[in-house]
Amino acid sequence: MLEPREVAELAARLEAVTERALVTAGLAGTGEAGEAALATTRLALPDVCESLGHHPELRGRAESLLGAPARLTSCTCRLKPPLLSGLLWRQECARFLPLPSRMLCLSVALDDAIEETGCLVVLPRSHRDGLMPHLRRGGEWLLEANRAAAEQVGGHQVLVPAGGAVFYDGYLLHATTSNRGMCWRRAIQLTFVPADEHCRPRD
Repeated sequence: MLEPREVAELAARLEAVTERALVTAGLAGTGEAGEAALATTRLALPDVCESLGHHPELRGRAESLLGAPARLTSCTCRLKPPLLSGLLWRQECARFLPLPSRMLCLSVALDDAIEETGCLVVLPRSHRDGLMPHLRRGGEWLLEANRAAAEQVGGHQVLVPAGGAVFYDGYLLHATTSNRGMCWRRAIQLTFVPADEHCRPRD
């Protein structure tokens, strides 16, 4: 989806702010063995979002899938450190108000999102059930109900190489697996809604 040159440029821009972000975030997480670990850091980088939000191929694909002219309503850069446990089930639309009628999410991988470094897990067709109750936990809006059975039975891993991208419905139940490797995993996440709808993240 992105050329190697584009990935390298985006990664370099992230490198310039990563150290400062880790100092100012002050977040702690838990690794798989219960040890202390850095938590996922979420950054807002307007210049990166501006360039990706108007990337001709990404924008065109987003509007085609959404079925309408699209408006970029959120863009964040997520930095997931080594040895951090995964993130529980959630729906992206749960963190927006007012609730959009449709939402398309796009995750652009700057590093390989594979089993070792952690990847997206989705529950197929779950977007048809509409919004489910969520609770705010540790800065994230996570599904209130226990979906452990769904994760074991119906969750599908989505492996994405560096420079690749994955689109998914904002109402789709999804989670992320643990980063068991020793490398950071970086991704840029964008959300699009129909151009005539106005919603904002509530976190």
